Amino acid sequence: MKLLISIAAAIVTLILGFAGGVQFQKMRHAAQDIEHLLQSEQSEQRYATVVSLAALDTLEAGQLDKTNSLLARELAVYHHAFHEREASFPEQQRLAPQIDALSIKSATLKEELQKASK
Repeated sequence: MKLLISIAAAIVTLILGFAGGVQFQKMRHAAQDIEHLLQSEQSEQRYATVVSLAALDTLEAGQLDKTNSLLARELAVYHHAFHEREASFPEQQRLAPQIDALSIKSATLKEELQKASK
């Protein structure tokens, strides 16, 4: 009887140890995923900040044409890179239609879009 209890206790301990290990692995992967998301968010924010700094600097220097060109170039790069992929986005998240609509009013943007498509 003692042998049976010892075997049962060993099996329960083994199962609990395995389950604990699996949970630990899940937690470790979740922590890595969160870290990756935070790094990605920081990278995106840094890029937006660099573009904003350049735009504000050129505006403050009174270089409206240069600012216009800088911002139009960024829109054209996005449009060229993500226009096809945006089809899977919900309509309110799509930027390509807004970029296309603005290009009707902005000759600089229209020119940058033509450059990007070549």
